[in-house]
Amino acid sequence: MAPRKKDKKGDDWKRKCRHPRHKLWKHTSEDLTRLKRLSGKKKAELQSLGFPNICKVVSQDGSSICEQCLNYTPPISLAFHHTYAKKPSEEPSAGLTSTSTSTATQAVSAGTDVPHIPQEAPPAPVESQAGSSSSGPIPPSCMSVSQPEADDSGPIPPSCMSAGSQPEAGPDINLESSVATVIEHIVNGDMPSDLLHQLATAIAQVITVEVTTDLDSQDFSPQSKTADALLNIPAVEDWLGHRSPLLTCILEALMKKSSKHPVIECLSNESRHTSRRYKMIKAVEVVYNLTEPSLISPFSLAENLTTYGLSNSQLVTDIHAHITPAGSYGYLRNWLVEQSKEPVPIPDRDLIIAFDNDQIVGKTYHVKPNNKVSCSVVTSLCVAQLPSNLQENEELMPGNWMIDVTYQDVAKNMKVTESEMNLLFGELAKVVEERMSIVKGQQNMNEDGTLSDAVDDKVKETRQQREHIKCIQCGFLNSVRWQKCRGPSCKALLKIQRSFSIETEDLPDEPLTKKPRRSRTCGVFKKIYVTKQGGIEIEKKLQEDQDVNHLYSHIPTNHVQVHLQACDPVFCNPNSYVSVKQVLRHIGKQFSISRYTPGSARKWCAVVCDGLPYVLAQKVIRDTLICGCGTVADGKEEMSRHQTEKGHQTSEREFNWVLLEIGLGHVEMNCARSFLELNWEVFMSEAAWCMGFRSENAQKYAKKGGDHHKTWELLRLTYLGTIDELLLPYVRECLSQNLEPNAFDYLTRWSGNTMNPKYEYVHMQIMTYLHSLMVFRGGVRCNNPAFVSAGMAVFADIIHGRNHPKYQAIFLNERSNRITAPTDIQMFQNEYVSVSYSGDPHKCEGMDFQLERINKASKTWLPKGVPSNLDWLRVFRLLDKLDGIKKCTEKVMGINQSKHGSATTHEPDDDAVMAWRIHLRDSGYLSEPKSETELHVSMSGVELDDQLVFMQYTVEARMEYNMRQFFDSTFVAPSIHDIPQPVFVTAKEHEEFSKISNKTVDTIKILVLELIDQLDCNNLRSHYQDMWRRVKGKKKDELISFYERLKEEVDDQLPLSSLLELE
Repeated sequence: MAPRKKDKKGDDWKRKCRHPRHKLWKHTSEDLTRLKRLSGKKKAELQSLGFPNICKVVSQDGSSICEQCLNYTPPISLAFHHTYAKKPSEEPSAGLTSTSTSTATQAVSAGTDVPHIPQEAPPAPVESQAGSSSSGPIPPSCMSVSQPEADDSGPIPPSCMSAGSQPEAGPDINLESSVATVIEHIVNGDMPSDLLHQLATAIAQVITVEVTTDLDSQDFSPQSKTADALLNIPAVEDWLGHRSPLLTCILEALMKKSSKHPVIECLSNESRHTSRRYKMIKAVEVVYNLTEPSLISPFSLAENLTTYGLSNSQLVTDIHAHITPAGSYGYLRNWLVEQSKEPVPIPDRDLIIAFDNDQIVGKTYHVKPNNKVSCSVVTSLCVAQLPSNLQENEELMPGNWMIDVTYQDVAKNMKVTESEMNLLFGELAKVVEERMSIVKGQQNMNEDGTLSDAVDDKVKETRQQREHIKCIQCGFLNSVRWQKCRGPSCKALLKIQRSFSIETEDLPDEPLTKKPRRSRTCGVFKKIYVTKQGGIEIEKKLQEDQDVNHLYSHIPTNHVQVHLQACDPVFCNPNSYVSVKQVLRHIGKQFSISRYTPGSARKWCAVVCDGLPYVLAQKVIRDTLICGCGTVADGKEEMSRHQTEKGHQTSEREFNWVLLEIGLGHVEMNCARSFLELNWEVFMSEAAWCMGFRSENAQKYAKKGGDHHKTWELLRLTYLGTIDELLLPYVRECLSQNLEPNAFDYLTRWSGNTMNPKYEYVHMQIMTYLHSLMVFRGGVRCNNPAFVSAGMAVFADIIHGRNHPKYQAIFLNERSNRITAPTDIQMFQNEYVSVSYSGDPHKCEGMDFQLERINKASKTWLPKGVPSNLDWLRVFRLLDKLDGIKKCTEKVMGINQSKHGSATTHEPDDDAVMAWRIHLRDSGYLSEPKSETELHVSMSGVELDDQLVFMQYTVEARMEYNMRQFFDSTFVAPSIHDIPQPVFVTAKEHEEFSKISNKTVDTIKILVLELIDQLDCNNLRSHYQDMWRRVKGKKKDELISFYERLKEEVDDQLPLSSLLELE
């Protein structure tokens, strides 16, 4: 039968379905949504959606639809039944016994492998009444949903039958038996490919109908793609339970047993199950995306957001979007804009706010007129939400108790207290006892009665390699100056052997047959060796996660886990008084301080920052006044003029609500750099050289301390290795006298009797100042205020001893605030010295380092190039939610979050400590602790200042001077000669400091006036005074020339006693 011609436009909307086996179906009210979705679609579109049997478009108003097309299920064609389905009276075909049929059916229903059945040729199709055979595959239009109904459906169309055939009458077909027979033939491979393809097409059509209906559900609505929805993404099982049943059934059948690969076996059962279920989600999403190309699924969207946050790559994001329904890069950018319209809500409880500058410098790729490098600088903020509500108490406002502190209020309590000294001594005794046991266990008694250890053997080997070279051919020891081997009958070239040994010194003794590689698939590290044969050998002894807790497990922890979140940034750089005021006012308004938000309960809050903004904020808090009328003035004089003009009487400090605190992370960084700067020439440069910092630039890099992680590792290995070498003479002396070494005896008796200035100075620097820095870090990591206070109090000597004016003021102000603060404020500060983001009680950090972590995370979400202010704002508003989406996605995917979120300890290994010990003992710097004749020189032989060993006296004088200058408003600076000098490290540094060319202009002017007053002759004094009036406004070089000329005049004049003798 020829296909019917297409009706005119208009008739297509009215006529009924003319298919002989189809009929119209009047829809009910609950099907209205689906009918409206299909209404108006053309035939080709409906066929692409899974309706191949439809021959007419449904009514335009959705009033009717073909029942066959709406209720389409996997069909069984009539011709197929004629071919394979047997009547109950007939015997089954050979090879298709009832046993095999039932076995296949049970196997398929149980999801197990079907036993192999010998493959038989398919039986010939049953001929029609006319005797002709069936021709070709059965078209889909001939397939029926259920049993054919002769009365209702009418005859089979000729296009669905063989030539000359007529519909065969017979009993009802047994559907279950037919399906079992079909399954058996499919499993055995007997099914013809064309029929198998028809079955697959029919199943796909059913899946398409289910998918099309499911796309209207809430799981794919726009509300399911918001940030809050992605944070609460449904569980895998729940989500899969609401998807297409037929599709999920197919995917369940496709899931096979896990591989026996050792990398997969190391996964836990839970992780393996979660990972496999997530793969089912990805398969479902891909199928849904094939049906609806514009689909964006919540799981793929969250996955693409996580990928973008980790890579910050547009290409990676677009690649992911082309594979899964995840949204392109442009979609993600628009999503960020849409989700960041509302600011972050601020809690009502107490807060600790940290601010710091964050910047991105652009790049210039072209040469242009007046070309400048673009830069984007903001002040980022983060807030820690606390459970208390002290900030609602107006009496605790810092302006009420942080009044002008005098020198008499703090002079007695600024120094180290007895409790702090006892704490430091107890911690030092623990460290010394531990290292002493290690040193003692390494000692071996020689035949001559002396003691030696492995370090001595390495030192001997090092010296031998430095002075001799061993011939590879004959083994003869040659001097390094010789070019050829002088062994008997050996003339090998040593130069070639020397270069060969340098190239191969890092290679192992045995041939390299295994390549180590690390696997991160588990919660632990596994060492996997790939052999040449391609097999995989797993080391049974696993390297567990590095446990940092053992370093600070002995320190009492006041662990507090708080919620940290980023807030709206301030678009300025806090490096001036004006910008610091802007930042503080922004904080006051954003966090509802009562000064800027009338009626708010929050009266004050704690603000944390690093060094430069801290110093600027000190002056801003002290000098910025606000009148009762709201006028702001900088200083008392300006406010006095305003009140005189306007007749106002009241004024107060505008920022009296700010409790200013220094970031402890930056304190640690600057203390580490100051220790490096003080001891660089003495021994730290040698420690850096030993660790590979050997070139001039590498030495400068190490001295600067730009990478704090490397700086801390360098200090830590120096601390441990130097303590071992300091203890070595005492341990050997005790062992030689059959005495038991004791930490208390060493610290109280033996170390005080040493006479060598080199030993005494190194002992003081390592066991006093560097040890206090270690205690400070332990206090920060465990949120222990006693350890933090003790460490800062002792290390303040180095801060005051050298030229660190910024942190000198910070140390004094922090100490005085904790002394003069009310009891409730002291308890508040002690409870939240540091906070923990991860929840680990031994991984607390200062708020400034918590903000550094947030700043680092924010840059991964910014677009490439120089971001705009809106880009910064969007990222900081969404950063907390984006981090939560990342964690939620990793959990759903079965990724071990604890492993990927763990931080390294930066604890040096034993090899690094041993290398420093070998270098230190090879130099012999600490070999004779009781030698009184030793000169005080550095490890490299540089002469040190003779007062360096007694630096405590210089430090005390400078600290007293700084306290008076900082707290005493009536303090008048003494004569320039009475200002305490800094601690000098080398004799050359002391000499350079005394040169007039290194003095400032103001200092030179003061020295000139003092020399003029020393002239005895009045005429000569008047002469130089006239010259000075003409010279004092000139450049520094002319001032120095005038000073030197005047100095010679003063030195050449005779003393007054000599003049009296001449008379």
